[in-house]
Amino acid sequence: MRERIIELYKKYIRENAMRPHTPDELFRDSEDASRTDFDAHFVNIKDLEDAIWLDFFEETQQRLRRESVYEDYSVREKLLAFYFTLIEVLKENRSYLTAIPQKGFKSLLERPFAIIKTPCKQYFEELMQIGSASQEVYERKLISGQYANLLWLETEYILQFWLKDNSANYEQTDAAIEKAANLGMDLLGKNVADSVFDFVKFAFQRPINIFKV
Repeated sequence: MRERIIELYKKYIRENAMRPHTPDELFRDSEDASRTDFDAHFVNIKDLEDAIWLDFFEETQQRLRRESVYEDYSVREKLLAFYFTLIEVLKENRSYLTAIPQKGFKSLLERPFAIIKTPCKQYFEELMQIGSASQEVYERKLISGQYANLLWLETEYILQFWLKDNSANYEQTDAAIEKAANLGMDLLGKNVADSVFDFVKFAFQRPINIFKV
């Protein structure tokens, strides 16, 4: 019944281009669901909207887990797979998302971004642990604890980009995902700046006079 109520809500949005003022409006033409059913699963309309976005995230995770090769991916590949899969899930619901009037559409995005932030960051933290063990992610004092936050900002960028993307088959979004994820992993991995810092630190700790004959 929970899934049925969500489907009725998405249908209402697509057909009316506005939110229902009360849950009762969802069931005016329904013979298999009622307000009692709604109250058994949701507190209010906002709670229902939050649940929809959490379902988007969970569906993304389920699809990743169903891929037998996913566990063998590098952290970079897992991050790319996550972004591409999340966008695929959202594509299937774009008619629902874009049916919201502009004012409502903006508010629709502000809250759900916050709703999926916690599970996304938990997922990113898991990736960072895996990456640290495999040395794909470089540990930096005072910064490593912020890696998940940095990846969340990257996620927000990708979602906002996709919502505004009018290119054929969202090709520009695919390019944005590739560039953003690869840049993120390049920054989180050991790079030239880290090598320079390590060398300078080593040189100062073990000074020698290179001009001594």
